[in-house]
Amino acid sequence: MEAEGLGPDAVAIALARYHRYLDPPGPWRPPRYDEDWGYPDDHSEHCVCPVCARETLQGALEGLPGRGREDLERLVLRLDERFRRRTVPLPPDRLSPWAAEAWWRGRVMEDWWRT
Repeated sequence: MEAEGLGPDAVAIALARYHRYLDPPGPWRPPRYDEDWGYPDDHSEHCVCPVCARETLQGALEGLPGRGREDLERLVLRLDERFRRRTVPLPPDRLSPWAAEAWWRGRVMEDWWRT
């Protein structure tokens, strides 16, 4: 499955990143780039956070046609529900214009900035 503007493995890498944040119990810890994540072929090549993964998935959803989009959308919606349960929204007055454009950008992820 490949969307325009994304590399051939971008969706698989983004799904793996999103899953990796959602699956383990306890606080999220960013992994090392080289051993755990590799480098993706998309715009977020140096970002390992789930927000970057969700950005890539959104780009794929917007670029994929028909059945591929529907299948990916079903999967992403299930993951989004888990992401919402694992994060808390920032107050609207604390959102930057960029964060206000997409709901997943305005979420706080369990003290990940302290790692």
